[in-house]
Amino acid sequence: MDNQYRNPNRRDGRRPVPNTSRMRQSVPPAARHSSRDISSSSRPAPANAPGRDGAGKRHLSGMSAAKKKKLLKRQKKKRTPLRILGKVLLTVFLVCFISGCLVGGVLAIYVFGYVDSSLGFELSDMKLDYTSIIYVKRPGTDEYVEYQRLKSTQNRIWVNYDDMPKILRDAFVAVEDKRFYEHNGVDWRRTSGAVANMFFGQEDSSTYGGGSTITQQLVKNLTEDKDITPMRKIREIMRALELEKKNTKETILESYLNTIYLNNGNYGVETASNYFFNKSVDELSLVECAALAAMTKEPAYYDPYEDPENNKERRTYVLREMATQKLITQAQYNSAIKEELVLVSSSERPASYKEKYSYFVDAILDDMEALFVSQGKTETAANHMIYTNGYKIYATLDTEIQAKLDNIYVNETENSDIFRQLDTEVQPESAVVVMDYHGQIVGMVGGRGEKEGNRTWNNATMAYRQPGSSIKPLSIYSSGIDLDVITYSSVYIDQRIRRGGVNIGNYEGTVTGPMFVQDAVERSNNTVAVQVLEDLSFDSSYEYLTEHYHFKRVVPDDKAWSPLALGAMTYGVTVKESTAAYTAFGNLGKYWAPVTFSKITTDNDQTVVFEQPERPEQAIGEDTAFVMNQILQTVYYGESGSALRAYVVDGMRAFAKTGTTDDDKDRWVIGGTPYYTAGVWFGYKDNSRMRGLGRNPTLAIWSACMHAIHEELEPKDFPTTDTASFRRFCLVSGELATGNCPATSIGVYKNSYLPACTAHGGMALGALGTQDRLPTYTKPLIKDPNDKEDESSSTAPPSSSETPPSSQSLPDIPSVPELPPPAPPSSEPQPPAPPVSVPPVSVPPESPQSQGGQQGQQNPPVQKPPAPG
Repeated sequence: MDNQYRNPNRRDGRRPVPNTSRMRQSVPPAARHSSRDISSSSRPAPANAPGRDGAGKRHLSGMSAAKKKKLLKRQKKKRTPLRILGKVLLTVFLVCFISGCLVGGVLAIYVFGYVDSSLGFELSDMKLDYTSIIYVKRPGTDEYVEYQRLKSTQNRIWVNYDDMPKILRDAFVAVEDKRFYEHNGVDWRRTSGAVANMFFGQEDSSTYGGGSTITQQLVKNLTEDKDITPMRKIREIMRALELEKKNTKETILESYLNTIYLNNGNYGVETASNYFFNKSVDELSLVECAALAAMTKEPAYYDPYEDPENNKERRTYVLREMATQKLITQAQYNSAIKEELVLVSSSERPASYKEKYSYFVDAILDDMEALFVSQGKTETAANHMIYTNGYKIYATLDTEIQAKLDNIYVNETENSDIFRQLDTEVQPESAVVVMDYHGQIVGMVGGRGEKEGNRTWNNATMAYRQPGSSIKPLSIYSSGIDLDVITYSSVYIDQRIRRGGVNIGNYEGTVTGPMFVQDAVERSNNTVAVQVLEDLSFDSSYEYLTEHYHFKRVVPDDKAWSPLALGAMTYGVTVKESTAAYTAFGNLGKYWAPVTFSKITTDNDQTVVFEQPERPEQAIGEDTAFVMNQILQTVYYGESGSALRAYVVDGMRAFAKTGTTDDDKDRWVIGGTPYYTAGVWFGYKDNSRMRGLGRNPTLAIWSACMHAIHEELEPKDFPTTDTASFRRFCLVSGELATGNCPATSIGVYKNSYLPACTAHGGMALGALGTQDRLPTYTKPLIKDPNDKEDESSSTAPPSSSETPPSSQSLPDIPSVPELPPPAPPSSEPQPPAPPVSVPPVSVPPESPQSQGGQQGQQNPPVQKPPAPG
């Protein structure tokens, strides 16, 4: 065998070539000839093919004829074009198959390794936009009812799985995902059918439905992943599979039914049920459930309001699917397809669905925004929280009171006697705020006529206006009494004065000489207010306005004569602020911050977000408040009172104060009863002068509002205190009367500050008994509202033998002495002005009252004739 190979130890790595010299010798010549013929007729062999150098030929020459024939046939067959093409195609297929497997493997590794299959949150913790709802008390009860829904772009109220009727759940499952309870998040049969629909263009896709299961739809709703790409579908499938691993079918279905969009801004079945049927989901009938389920495919197209026929056709399909899947009986199906779908009309829809918010709702939103901003949120974030966090907001609104205020302010034509038209194209604006004595705003209107939109300008809360004389009881008189600078009957000279380079006079342009503080308040006197401020000091007055009554935009620049004594502020005050401040006069000095809501909760009342503190502030002493209450009652009842034309109801005690600014740019009335305090403002938004008023229009508006509110309430009196009492004072000095004083009247005083008469000497008389009261007087007849304000009005005679101090003149004096130049303002309380020296008068002395007598009770109810009409 070794001789058959040449060079057996070659280093080039090639196989040794056999030695064929002996083989050639054994081959017959004929065979060698055949071999040459075959080789000569064949194609040139490849260089490395056997026989290239003659060896192949020598090899074939050694074959038998049969083998040669078979070999030739095989070679001929291989060379046909079809065989060649088949071989090429097979090769291409194998390459593609192998490549596909490789790509698929890589893709699978990428999908499972790199595609995010998580939602990023748990269903129990997911953050959705939920509708916030304002609740108010049902009139006459403590039960809260829905008043207004607050929604941004999504209106959603969560409802638990167990609160959804089974027929509702079944309706959605039947039409959206009939194998919902069988698959693990992806229905592969439906998915492949959807792919077939995509490639082969099925005209009626409802036959097979879409490929997405309820779980996949929930993933899409929660992630808002809306890319129309295969990768988005892969992410959706992966997330659906992951979601099913972590949650029960009940949790998934509950989440789905609370997130699905059902047109008209309604997200979830509860809000849709409210919107279309004015029902909660637990009250829905079978046909109503089917109508909602019919909308899932295309909400606008199958909306029962917009396209009732489309909805009917689709809900019939839903009912048929439910019957086919044995979710309802054939009898239920037959009955349901014949039942008419009854929708609630827009007029019958609950008031909470009204798109235009009231002024009160606007005020709630503003107050909530301010609250969240104070907690460090931005305004944008605060508003987003209000509309999307699903808050339950418990408002202080009294719907009956609000309805009465709306009737007065909206129906201007019917109330033309209240809102008299001026001779101008644009009429003045007005606002009213009504509060109880716990700081709760129970009614509010921010403008005349119909409200035009949401979060519009609100004159009750946003307009900072000059308060005029309505500021005096707050800045001058209550602070002066509280600091023992003045009393009910302190005497000042009403005369023209000049302070701070400004001449100061009264609105009417008259002066009356010596005047008691009570009389100055009743007549809204300017010069006396300035003189009291001089004794009080700027700092003390400013402190009471900012620290005790909490006016937000009273600034240090307002420490001057005109702002503090006359109400000419740098910025001004709002109706809400002023009304809240005045409640202290009917509440024994307690100040409650004005609020529009009492509490905010979330998580179905499980979490209290905010609750108003029940902590009133003692703005002024109880004794001071009682004295001020009695003084302000004379403004309402007194024959010279600036609020003489104001009227509530017969027998109902009331106090009030008016306010007017220069050129009639602002008019005010603020006053209260034992039930409520109300503030009314009237003026142009651009601060223009009001011409042709002829009277204070706020008196008519205030009276109309308060009369409507109180007409069914029982008369009662204001609260009393043991720290103040009724006593006699000297009509000469204004100090507490002694047995030597020739003429006296009755006033109200703090028991802690009882300065005895220095003009006549002696010991001050004691407190009066229950038989002695401040004089009571019948309310003058209410004149026609169109009468001029300066016209005289008839008055009934006093019901007491004594004349009210405001109408009892002091003795004439030869001349009014000039006051010394004003002292520089001081932060320390100044002593009261010295008594006015007047000639003696002949007045029969009155019997001295016993020392230390019982404190008198409040004034008995007074009678007022009803308002005209």
